[in-house]
Amino acid sequence: MNTKKLKVAFEDYFKALKELNALGVTKNKKDFTSQLGEWLVETLYDGKRSENGIEKYWDIECYLGKVQVKTHAKV
Repeated sequence: MNTKKLKVAFEDYFKALKELNALGVTKNKKDFTSQLGEWLVETLYDGKRSENGIEKYWDIECYLGKVQVKTHAKV
C-alpha cells in the first residue's frame, strides 16, 4: 500500500469538503451525499433548501412546490 498516495488522496478529499462547504454546496459535515443532491436540485430548479434541513417530507422549495430529494452514491 502506497502511504504517500493515500496521504495525498485524503488531504485532497478533506480540502474538497472544506471548499464545498465554503461555496455553500454542503451546510454541515453530516450526510455528504444527500447534500450534494439537494444542492444540485436547488440549483437546477432555482429553489431554496430547507433552513433546518430536517423537514419530514421535503428538502427543496421551488416553482414545482416542495420537493423531496433522494441521493445515493455507488463507486
